[in-house]
Amino acid sequence: MKIRSFLFKLSFAAASLAAVAAEKPNILFVMSDDHTTQGIGAYGGRLAQFNPTPTIDSLAKEGALLSNTFCTNGICTPSRASIMTGQYSAVNGAPILADPLPVEKQYLAYEMKKAGYSTAVIGKWHLHDRPEAFDYYKVLKGQGKYFDPSFFETGKKGMVQMKGHSSDCITDSVLSYLDNRDKTKPFFLKYHFKAPHDMFENAPRYDSYLKDAVIPEPANMWDKGNHGSIATRGHNDELINKIGTSVGKRNPRRNMGLDLSKAFPKEAISQDLSDKEYKKQAYQTYIKKYLRCVKGVDDNLKRVVDYLKAKGLYDNTVIIYTGDQGFMLGEHDYIDKRWAYEETMRMPMIIRYPKSVKAGSKHSFINENVDFAPTMLDFAGAATPEYMQGTSFKDELESGQENESTKQAAYYHYWMNMFHHDNPAHIAIRTKTHKLIMFYGSSWSNEATTPPAWELYDLVNDPREMNNVYDKAENLALIKELKAQLKQLRADYKEDDKKFPFNEIIEEYWDYDAEDRQKAIEISKKMAAKPMKTRYTADWKSLDSRPVPEWYNKAKFGIFIHWGLYSVPAFAPHGTYAEWYWNALKVKPVGQKEIKMSRHLKVNEFHNRVYGKDFGYEDFREKFNCEMFDPNQWADIFKKSGAKYVVLTAKHHDGYTLWPNKEASKSFGMPWNTVDSGPGRDLCQELGDAVRAKGDMKMGYYYSIWDWFNPYDDRIDIKRKANNIDMKKHNKYIREVMYPQFRELVNKYKPALIFSDGDWWADDNFWQTKPLLAQLFNGAMNRDEVVINDRWGKGRGKHGGYFTTEYGSGFEGIDKPWEENRGMGHSFGFNRNEDYTQYNSTRKLVFMLVDLVSRGGNLLLNIGPTADGRIPVVMQNRLIDMGKWLEVNGEAIYDTVVWKKACQWSEGNVPKFTASDFKSGFPIFEMTLEPKPGNAHKELYFTKKADTIYGMLPVWPDSGKIEIRDIEVSPDTKVTMLGVDGELKFAKTAKGIEVILPQLNPTKLPCKDIFTVKISHAK
Repeated sequence: MKIRSFLFKLSFAAASLAAVAAEKPNILFVMSDDHTTQGIGAYGGRLAQFNPTPTIDSLAKEGALLSNTFCTNGICTPSRASIMTGQYSAVNGAPILADPLPVEKQYLAYEMKKAGYSTAVIGKWHLHDRPEAFDYYKVLKGQGKYFDPSFFETGKKGMVQMKGHSSDCITDSVLSYLDNRDKTKPFFLKYHFKAPHDMFENAPRYDSYLKDAVIPEPANMWDKGNHGSIATRGHNDELINKIGTSVGKRNPRRNMGLDLSKAFPKEAISQDLSDKEYKKQAYQTYIKKYLRCVKGVDDNLKRVVDYLKAKGLYDNTVIIYTGDQGFMLGEHDYIDKRWAYEETMRMPMIIRYPKSVKAGSKHSFINENVDFAPTMLDFAGAATPEYMQGTSFKDELESGQENESTKQAAYYHYWMNMFHHDNPAHIAIRTKTHKLIMFYGSSWSNEATTPPAWELYDLVNDPREMNNVYDKAENLALIKELKAQLKQLRADYKEDDKKFPFNEIIEEYWDYDAEDRQKAIEISKKMAAKPMKTRYTADWKSLDSRPVPEWYNKAKFGIFIHWGLYSVPAFAPHGTYAEWYWNALKVKPVGQKEIKMSRHLKVNEFHNRVYGKDFGYEDFREKFNCEMFDPNQWADIFKKSGAKYVVLTAKHHDGYTLWPNKEASKSFGMPWNTVDSGPGRDLCQELGDAVRAKGDMKMGYYYSIWDWFNPYDDRIDIKRKANNIDMKKHNKYIREVMYPQFRELVNKYKPALIFSDGDWWADDNFWQTKPLLAQLFNGAMNRDEVVINDRWGKGRGKHGGYFTTEYGSGFEGIDKPWEENRGMGHSFGFNRNEDYTQYNSTRKLVFMLVDLVSRGGNLLLNIGPTADGRIPVVMQNRLIDMGKWLEVNGEAIYDTVVWKKACQWSEGNVPKFTASDFKSGFPIFEMTLEPKPGNAHKELYFTKKADTIYGMLPVWPDSGKIEIRDIEVSPDTKVTMLGVDGELKFAKTAKGIEVILPQLNPTKLPCKDIFTVKISHAK
């Protein structure tokens, strides 16, 4: 009886589950890659006659066709991330190709599970992190291959390879899943094709399809009309060969004919053809390959449709067909997709569900890919979660009527300036009647590298966007209205956040007045004068040929921050570095200098007395709590200091990372980052966002390529002399720790500056840094902005972006950017053992800055915060006071170059200084205020900007006048003092000019310490 009762209950439960499954529709989300509306028969157009999509067309006949569905960021990863999250790129954190979608953000899968669905994704995923949120996945790695593709599959170690064409293999996998799925639940299945992504490879059975056909060309492939602007064509069309990849020869760097010849050598298109014939041949070749891939998608979709029909599932399945964005099929002589123009911004959207969607219905209401998740959840009977920014359009779809929540405009933002297909970054708003586009010309910087411009298209009278009417006087009111709407959308979607540095450019060029236009022309001319974008190779000849981005030479003053576990003990003997605490604690020097042994003994004595012998360095993690850390307060101090860049130690030699890095934790065998231990915060992100939000400051990161005690690596400092380093173990460290860490730091935080360190034990071949730098310069989103130092292998001052000295004197007379970096005292990390005698005064720091800048260098001045996240007050005071000096005298510092000489010495013996003089201090006062008897001192420091010379006075002469030697003036020359009203009197002398200095009220001085004389129209 009990067994019979149990079986009855079991069968009743199964029947109940089956009933629940039958109540909810299955949801099949089919997405191909780059399948545009022009390539679907149901949308009409010049390609419909070739019948490439009969299955998709039948879904449209039996369901709904949407004509105003738009992508918000037209490239694979960002579009897919928006579909999975229901969020715009600025919020979901995946605005570019390199960005992952971590498992915790794979929201749609979680919400479908909560709604009672069995979830799966099969095919192209392209969101980097595996789709672990789904019950089942079988996905390609990245783009995957067209033939014999390999897949990551749930529960399988390694990759699973299949034989055949990817469209067939993906569909085989879909059918297998449908057969073996959990049938007690409705299914939510994402069925993703790789096709028809370039380079287009179709299954051989389609080789004869369209073989003898002549495919009509879009008219605007030949005639550009008034399409575009200075942003896409350059001033007087000077950039047409550089912006936007082409079908024909217009873009010599990359065009479809060239791409096809490289991918398919047997079908190579002769470069000797005329541009017209070359373009015709390239177009016919690529459009046929594209449509053959489309045909394979359609035929495979039919296999799944037939299966659903055979299993009685067809009418209870919401079938959605789309592409991840549109695609240019020769329109405007463009290829690929990244534009906000109609052919690429518009996505196909066909939905069949006969229970509520009227067959043959057509809809023109505006919707976006962020709305897909809410709509699918709506069909599943689930509400849209608050964190999703999109809205469901199920009501409009079923009723055929718009409602109060229907979107009246679509938003677009392509973030990757001049990548891959040479498209400038831009934002856009698209209403039913008009489209307004702003090209701002930068990936991740506050400086435009391509000319900013606006474009306006009247989509009612000009649906092919052949006439940019932004400059028509009659459109002023319309433009004002559209800009207001665009600004509001950007605010609503969190796109206007000041942490994104390019928003400074958008704001700068928002009004686009005559001055803005002239600046755009100058940018266009500058870009036209440069050669085509260089691809750097992993050798120093190539890497050193890269110019250092201009911002660095202009900046002059930056803030260095050493902050980490070592900030807890915050102890070192005088004259040594507190951040080396763990090394000093653990390593007993052998045959080393006495100072190192002394440091070792004193640190151990301190540690044992304060923490105890059994307290390990790793135990400092929970004491490094940062509970007082306020990134906005720090950024405010940095801004007030006058610094133009900030560099944070993302990882010092102890290997502990200030961001949530899994490689650090895995290699050390314990939580070894600030998110999984200690403060539980991503310090790199928080400070980076705060610094950038202040505007006019760059954010950089220090990264040590050497971990002292990483278990994956050998101790090079101990074993290098014996030549017995385990290279297999070292290569494991490079491959599994250093490389992925470095790439993550670059991709996630987009540093404007990378300060590498820990290099000095071995050459760059040992550290394998050259390939990383080639990847950085070629592929990083901020590649046009990023600056690197010279610490990538033993031998500093040889290779890299700028040269560095550390507690040194810098350089003089070299044709290379350089920087001196040092602390306010004698340590980088905060050292509680230092007192006021070790700290430099503000006056000395200002003198130091002026001295370095006069010789062509930058000062990277370090601060050492406390473990609880405070900048010591003495350091705050120094920075604020330096900022006050720079408020008056910054004109003589920022964006200046070396004059014919760096300084002017008084009479006497010019003193000589050794490296040790700078290591123990910076003998700046001995050079200026306190010369030894008989020695000369520096009377003036010089900088130059155009035809203006700045002379900075470290010593106010008793005579009240100063002779400036070796200067040539003109009739137009004027002499003034920064911060003081009026002109100064001057007279020519045999050696230059003599300037009468102003009589200043001691209670109303323009600044302290150093005063600046400005001489215009001089040389």
